Amino acid sequence: MSAEFAIVGAGVMGCALARELARRGRDVLVLERSIPGAEASSAAGGILGAQSEAHGPGPFLDLALYSRARWSELASELASEGHDVGFSRSGLLKLAIALEDRAWLDEVEAWQRAAGLPVERLADASTRQPGAPSVPALFFEDDGVVDAQLLPAALAASARRAGARIVCGGNVLGLAEGGLETSEGFVAAQKVVVCAGAWTARVPGLLPKGAVEPVRGQVLVLQGQPGRLRQVTFTRLGYLIPRADGRVLIGSTTEHAGFDKRVTPEGRETLTAIARTALPELADAAVLDHWAGFRPGTPDDLPLLGPTHREGVHVLSGHYRNGILLTPGSARLMAQQLCGEEPDIDLAPYDPRRLS
Repeated sequence: MSAEFAIVGAGVMGCALARELARRGRDVLVLERSIPGAEASSAAGGILGAQSEAHGPGPFLDLALYSRARWSELASELASEGHDVGFSRSGLLKLAIALEDRAWLDEVEAWQRAAGLPVERLADASTRQPGAPSVPALFFEDDGVVDAQLLPAALAASARRAGARIVCGGNVLGLAEGGLETSEGFVAAQKVVVCAGAWTARVPGLLPKGAVEPVRGQVLVLQGQPGRLRQVTFTRLGYLIPRADGRVLIGSTTEHAGFDKRVTPEGRETLTAIARTALPELADAAVLDHWAGFRPGTPDDLPLLGPTHREGVHVLSGHYRNGILLTPGSARLMAQQLCGEEPDIDLAPYDPRRLS
């Protein structure tokens, strides 16, 4: 097999990048050991929290705002191809449950207003979310949500529609001169892009030890009332995500447990407490599902987007807990860089070589 671009990994990043390159008329081959989106992509909650996830001005906020602005276009294009991915700019509510949370809320509001971002202060969260505690809150009207369980298949289908080839079932054994060694033989490529999520650093010779580490996150799914939870709702301990059919996703734990994907009783207790605190009526809700996935974490919590020290080898990974949010922006910026275009924003803060 051969291609101009060989992409390792068919999660949302790999498929979105393949789609961007194929739409530019490039020859793209995506290699996936399982099925598209089988790991972190489909385990994610799907929060599009550019403002709610940022801790202040800087490279993360720049990339998050750039990517959030592209979500409406991406969702509309996928819908036109027959794939509704549950995109909604429904806003996001952040609650100050404890007294000490109020100073934190003040700080978030202050820097976001100084940055010119829209943020609404509420004296009582229940005025926007019935059933929520009567506590102070912030509302971010431009944040939203997408159904991460629907997104991977939609992006894979769209990439194929654009002309990309996705080959499943083989394992990448390592980098080689002019391409990749795989369990199915040598793959020749002018450029290789590794989009392997938490497994990125396991590609031999690609990155220094610790550049990308798995961070386990457990998610609990409860049966709520359709339409009752109006928007993603955060506390300092976790979040609630509504689905159109009434399901509520509760997330997420942050555990450094290697590649152990087991769910735990402790995780379930933690997530149940988050649900009960943010929306007390969920205390007795039926549990529908409980799963875990691996976030690809980096030492500085910024993604890896760009070339490595190996000629022709690039990385698009390390998006930690915001991979879904950052998908359309990261894919477009990476495609621009790979095709010799001027990227829309400065990519220096995300250069993988910073971790050498």
